[in-house]
Amino acid sequence: MWVRVPPPAPYKPNRYNVPWLIPILGYLLGSIPTAYVAGRLLRGRDIRQMGDGNVGAQNAFRQLGAKVGITIGIIDIGKGALAVLCD
Repeated sequence: MWVRVPPPAPYKPNRYNVPWLIPILGYLLGSIPTAYVAGRLLRGRDIRQMGDGNVGAQNAFRQLGAKVGITIGIIDIGKGALAVLCD
C-alpha cells in the first residue's frame, strides 16, 4: 500500500543559524571569573590572594564558605551547560 507523502517545506533561513556564535558565547561565558566576582561582592576580598590562589569553586568553598562555594560551582556548571546547549 502506497502512502502519499507531502512535499518538503521550502527552506527558510533561521535567524539563529549562526554557528560562529557558539564558540564566541562559550569563550565569553567562560571568561567570567565567578569566584572572583562573588568574593569581591559578598566578602570584599580577592580570592586570588587567598588559599591556593585559584579562581575556582573549590578555593571559594574553602575560603569563602560552603554556601558561596556550592553556589559558584552551580553557576560555573550552568555556564558550561549553556554554552553547550546553545548548539
